[in-house]
Amino acid sequence: YKRDHMAMREIVAKNRNTIRKEASAALDTALAPGVSKENKEALFYILERLATEYKMITGDNTELTTIKKRIFESRLSPALDAKETGTLHVVQNIVAEASQKSLSPNNIIINSGETVRWTNNNTITARLASVMSGGEKKEILSPKIAPGKSWEHTFYTPGEYYYISFPNNVLYGKVVVAN
Repeated sequence: YKRDHMAMREIVAKNRNTIRKEASAALDTALAPGVSKENKEALFYILERLATEYKMITGDNTELTTIKKRIFESRLSPALDAKETGTLHVVQNIVAEASQKSLSPNNIIINSGETVRWTNNNTITARLASVMSGGEKKEILSPKIAPGKSWEHTFYTPGEYYYISFPNNVLYGKVVVAN
């Protein structure tokens, strides 16, 4: 909780054989029903630091990727399978009190060759950017999207595309492109 990176590195170095099991159990605890948002976010921070230090010590990125994906996906709604609804899919920011609150839908499954249009309903300019892209060319990077405007991207390569919308509040989204 004190954000002491050197202490975290020492803990990981001494316990590297049990880190995966302990991190998985801690993540299960963070994602359990009834955990306050504050405690959840604190545990998420600790787990990401733990996994980052594990990667730095061992060179193994698997744990960091697993933790980041589980945390990211915990912030999403259940996936909307939109493969049968046409070739253009619209995602909008939902705004309340001049602040973007969520993306709708924020988790969508589409077919290869289909397009997603993001519409900015906020009062300030927004951007979209990929996160957790890995080594493959799975990038989303929009230009600035002015209030009331939209941006479209056509997906050709099957896979999972994790992205965020910012700057007002960071919003989380995912597009899954099926074969």
